[in-house]
Amino acid sequence: FMEGTLKAPNSNLSALAVKALMETGLAFKAIDCDDEKYNPGVKAAVEELTGQRLPQLFAGGQRVANGQEIQELDKISLTEKLSSRGAVQAASAAGM
Repeated sequence: FMEGTLKAPNSNLSALAVKALMETGLAFKAIDCDDEKYNPGVKAAVEELTGQRLPQLFAGGQRVANGQEIQELDKISLTEKLSSRGAVQAASAAGM
């Protein structure tokens, strides 16, 4: 859950989170929480659920990290956290 899209993040923290996730090689999607037309109330709901601001990373239905925490994890630690919650390599996901 982020502010903006993968191609056009609306905050520096969202942009850094996208970069970190791309470096893992794992498949992922983003929800643009600033888009009230298509995602009404999502930003408020995510921030209320987590008690923190965006971006928020979830995998396997569980919160993994916020934007700051993503930055503090190295590539291997982030990949391991996501893999343990069912994330798959991008090439594998594309072949499904």
